[in-house]
This record gives sequence, C-alpha cells and structure tokens, in this order.
Amino acid sequence: MKFNKILFVLITTGLILSSPLASAGVKTDALTGATVNIAFLSPETGDLSAYSPGFVNGAKLAFEEVKAAYPGTTWTFTVYDTKTTPEGATAAMTSAVTDGATYVVGAAGSSNTLAAAAIAKTEKVPLISYASTSPELTTFADDGYLFRVAPSDGFQGGAMADLAERGGFSKAVIINLDNAYGIGVADAFKSAFSGTVLKTIAYDPATFDASALVDQIAAQNPDIVIDVSYATDGSKLFVQMADQNLNVSIIGGDGIADNAIFDETAGTKDAMLNLVATKPTSVESDATKAFEKAYSDAGYSGGIYTGEAYDAVWVGALAAVAADSTDGTAIRDEIYNLNYDGGSGKKVFDANGDITTAAYLIMEVQSTGFVEVGTWIDGTLTLDTGFTQKRSVVGDIEGDEGALPFPIFSLFVGIAVLGLIRKKKN
Repeated sequence: MKFNKILFVLITTGLILSSPLASAGVKTDALTGATVNIAFLSPETGDLSAYSPGFVNGAKLAFEEVKAAYPGTTWTFTVYDTKTTPEGATAAMTSAVTDGATYVVGAAGSSNTLAAAAIAKTEKVPLISYASTSPELTTFADDGYLFRVAPSDGFQGGAMADLAERGGFSKAVIINLDNAYGIGVADAFKSAFSGTVLKTIAYDPATFDASALVDQIAAQNPDIVIDVSYATDGSKLFVQMADQNLNVSIIGGDGIADNAIFDETAGTKDAMLNLVATKPTSVESDATKAFEKAYSDAGYSGGIYTGEAYDAVWVGALAAVAADSTDGTAIRDEIYNLNYDGGSGKKVFDANGDITTAAYLIMEVQSTGFVEVGTWIDGTLTLDTGFTQKRSVVGDIEGDEGALPFPIFSLFVGIAVLGLIRKKKN
C-alpha cells in the first residue's frame, strides 16, 4: 500500500492521537516481523445471536484497516462463539488464550464478559469489550486487564429515567434479565427515577415465561414498563403483551434496540409499535463519519455496537504498536495511555478501564422500524419537536396530556358542525 493511502487510513480512523503513539511519531516500523493474534468473542448463538453479524462486520472492518496500516506485522483474526452464556464465554476465552491470543475483543453480554475477564486476569491477556455495560465491570478485580469502549449502564439507566419522566410517567414496573446487565440497568434506573417503581421482576432466560411475566405486569397496573432484556426474550414478551391486550407504554434498553429483533418472533414488529429504546451512539465527528462511510462502502448496513466492535479492535492494535510488543501486560499499560477517536467516538480510559462520557440515541419503533427521535448526551435529553408534545411519547394509546386524543377531537368538530347547521336553520 502506498504511504499516502496508509496516512489517509490513519487520519480518518483517528489514529493521530494525543498518546505515546503521537509523541513518538507513528511507529510504522513497530512490530515488524511480529504476529498479533486478535480473538473476537461473539454471541454466534444464544439470545444475542441476532446482533452477531453486525458485531463481526465492525470488527472485521477494523482488522482489514489494521493490516493495511501495519503491513510489516502479521495480523490474525479469529471468532469464538460465547453462546451468550457465562459458561460459553469461559470456554471461548479459554480457547482463545490456548490458541495464542495477543489480545481479546469481547464479549457482548456483561455476564459473559465478566466470566472471560477472570481468565484475562489470570493469563494476563487484555480483554476489550465492545458491548458490555454493567456497572459490575467497573468494580471487578481484573488487575487492569479489562476495558470497555461502551458506556456503563449507570448512564443508560439515567437516560431511561429521564425519558420516562419527560413522558409524564410516574408508576413503573421493571422487567430485567437476572444477570449483570439486567440488574445494572434496573438499579441505575431506580436510582435516577423520581416516580415510583411498583415492582422489579428479574427473570432467568432458562425459565423464561412471557405469559407469566405479562400477568405480573398487569397486576401492578403501571403506566410504564421498563424492559431490560435481550432480543429473543424481549420479542416474546412484547408479542405476549399484545396477545393479552396489555396496552401499556414501554421503554427498552439497548438489548432490544435494533431492527434484528423483528425476526425473532412472528408479530414482533407490530407488537413493538411506538416502543422507545435507548441505543448507544457517539457525538458526530470526522472519525465517526469516516467509519460510517467505510462500513457502508464495505457493503455492511445497520447493526448495534458495530462502531464499538470496530473501535475495540483498533484500541488493542494501537496499544500493541505503541508498546512495540505482543506482551499482554505491555499492551494493557498502553491502553490506559490512549486518547482515541474512532467509529463510536472519543475513548479515554479511566483507572477502571471505563470510558468517561456517554451518548444514546432515542429510538422509536414506527412502521418502517426503529427511527431516531432524539438523543441523550451526558445528561441532556433532546427529543424531536412534536414528539415531545405527545403523551404517546412511548406508545400510550390513550392520547396526549397536552393535546386532545383524536376521537375526542372528532367529537368536538362534530358538535361545532351541528351548531353551525342549527344556526343556519334558525
């Protein structure tokens, strides 16, 4: 590859950094002759499998760019299936380490990542998650080998609470997975919500019963349901709510915030109409626009956490280049020094391996699928004009607190017309 093409890749993917890489100049000769094995933990099967193609596509795009940027190094990329379970993640991480992984990207579910992190700590192999958001990752004793490029659910729970309050809701029931992700979002929502949480219902995916959950929701008579599930269970729950005619508004988390969920269970899209969900995003920059263009040019479209998967691969690669080493501890130490701007935004890591800012899209299910209707950026909720005026902000079929429901409006119009007719006759 010509030098000017390499330089273009470096600039557009945010590789000119305020880091040891920048202060020493771009190390085009770093790792020459070395082999860097990138392992990618993906939910190829299980409750998050609907999203795995997007995860892998984002990661593969980064891998191809890394190879082009550093041709003197041999780069390999291998996908390992976590099966969306902690046990599967443990097996996948063990296989990756046995196969000689230099660093590992993953996993998706927080409980899966925590299981893999225990091995990362023991084997001294950096683990960089692209989609694990539980606050438990912050406090996990990992000796500094665990990182994530997605924001903590401490942020997401606050965004969901702000959205519920903006919609005028005050009585919530929370449905959440009984795992690190589900509990983390639920706890964050409860801490931020000024209304009343009538009941928190944690469920085990292994014994999931959508009908029983709907019965429990109905018994509480909430005006809003907060759903913290993955695609498979979430789709079944929404379809069951529709089947049992439980017309209550829903706010979902990122686990259900992608069009891929519509393929999980027959009738899911119709059942989710007007549901609103939070989906991690980034503040637009030259780097995010470059990623979006490269992703599209590669023939890819859609997907959640695609930019994060892309960034996680690059973060590990940049750290290896900065360290000029394939040693896990040396790579770990350099990750803390990175100031990276990539596909999902700026990434600066604190002492816990967390990024320090958060942004979410507010997505509503309309006839065409999920549509962006607002943003939540570092505590500020902004919703589209018109959308904020409706009581149906999250699907309430009973109408608008600030405007009249359509049937009542029609009645008033009818009365007015009758009045004019009578006046004319008189």
